[in-house]
Amino acid sequence: MLISETHFTDKSYLQIPGYEIYTTEYPDGTAHGGTAVIIRKTVKHHELTEYKTEEIQATSVMITENGRPLTLTAVYCPPKHQITEDQFTTFLKTLGRRFIAGGDYNAKHQQWGPRLNTLRGKNLLKVINKLNVMTLSTGEPSYWPTDMNKTPDLLDFFLAKGIIPATIKIKTNYDLSSDHTPVEMTICSSVTERRSPPKLCNKFTNWDKFRIYVNNSLSVNMPLKSSNDIDNAVLHLTEVIRNAAWRATPKSEVIKNLPYPKEIRQKITEKRRLRRIYMYTRQPEDKKKHNASAQQLKRELKEYQNTKFSNYVNSLSPTAITNYSLWKATKKKQSPTTTHLAH
Repeated sequence: MLISETHFTDKSYLQIPGYEIYTTEYPDGTAHGGTAVIIRKTVKHHELTEYKTEEIQATSVMITENGRPLTLTAVYCPPKHQITEDQFTTFLKTLGRRFIAGGDYNAKHQQWGPRLNTLRGKNLLKVINKLNVMTLSTGEPSYWPTDMNKTPDLLDFFLAKGIIPATIKIKTNYDLSSDHTPVEMTICSSVTERRSPPKLCNKFTNWDKFRIYVNNSLSVNMPLKSSNDIDNAVLHLTEVIRNAAWRATPKSEVIKNLPYPKEIRQKITEKRRLRRIYMYTRQPEDKKKHNASAQQLKRELKEYQNTKFSNYVNSLSPTAITNYSLWKATKKKQSPTTTHLAH
């Protein structure tokens, strides 16, 4: 995920389980501008040097796509600065031979979809033509100003190099409520993933079964009079523990999140449809319909989550039948902090 205008500072902190987050702040350290890349930990990657000027902020990571390096970059260009051809050229040359750089460029040119051409857009067009870089956009507005007197326009798009256009699909996402609608890019390709380190046991290990196997298989009468005897004893102990873990630990399976019920999925689709209508018409009546749909969906999602949690709690028990699920669900719960007062 490529994020523009994070408003992060060096004191900002964000953590998402299963993901790495890399950020670039505005040069003066104030809470405006900035970029971030959020990438799944299982994807093999490494962070590249951040690009940080008043005119351009960018965060980049490098992955391996179809056996070749590919740079993914989140970009933000604040609107108040003029950006010259040289500045765009310097930035794009830092991204390497193959890259996808997406974000809010605040650069308008009819070449990639806006209504009009600005000086920054003209400068960017000259640079991408010179460097053989292509623009990728939905052709639809991505910025929806709150001022009704201003016209929506396209500010968010991708620059790419070394990518086959036929493998790319781009669409607008209307799920979020920001004044910038997210732009989704899908690439028909494969990336190199990190291999998870092998584990003998996990949270599903049956320790009673493990203990029984060790007790029945471990020999305690082995001679320990020479170095060979000790080596054989260590090897025997290692094999017993390993085999016990294998027998007591079920094979882990990838658990996919179950989709919402059909009724809720239909409500989500309807909310997206109404938001799309309002974004284009900007009529109060359409806004009212969208808000009503969003509130109804919010209530139904809350009710669904409450029911799901209630069913989960009712399924817990302190017995071996459920692998001591009650104990495992509560063992990480912190006890209340007690403050001792001195007299």
